[in-house]
Amino acid sequence: MKILLMSLITFSSFNISASDVKCNISSLRDAQNCMDTVASNHVEYNLPNIGSASSQKKLLKKVLQATGRNNPKDFQTIDSSDYVGVMLEKGDEWYLHYYTLKKGKSQSVVEIESLNLVDITDELITPITVSDLILGDRVKRFDTEDRGWIQDYLDLE
Repeated sequence: MKILLMSLITFSSFNISASDVKCNISSLRDAQNCMDTVASNHVEYNLPNIGSASSQKKLLKKVLQATGRNNPKDFQTIDSSDYVGVMLEKGDEWYLHYYTLKKGKSQSVVEIESLNLVDITDELITPITVSDLILGDRVKRFDTEDRGWIQDYLDLE
């Protein structure tokens, strides 16, 4: 019983909400570190999630438009942010979670959207690339294998 309780406490401590993560952000590197923290605090299936930050806010807007999510409030939130982030959640099904990040002390990330990769081809209104989905080609956090898996989901018809 004691081991089960310890396991539950340990498991719960790794699944904190992204909005509960507080970061000091003054640069893209700080935003990247913050997304790494978000990814590492969201653990399911013992698979490593990937977090990444970008200054290319237009790519997040492109993802939202390509999937028919044209909420003006989301676009205002993106415009008022300094950086955007994406987390690839690996589990039974894979998800891409999108966030905005602002410069400042003790900043919380704001989740804008979450896409289930299994359903992504059904949701696409316009074509989109893996590079768009991960918010740019310069993202080093996504290795060739992860990019390949995402491409496989895009190729499903």
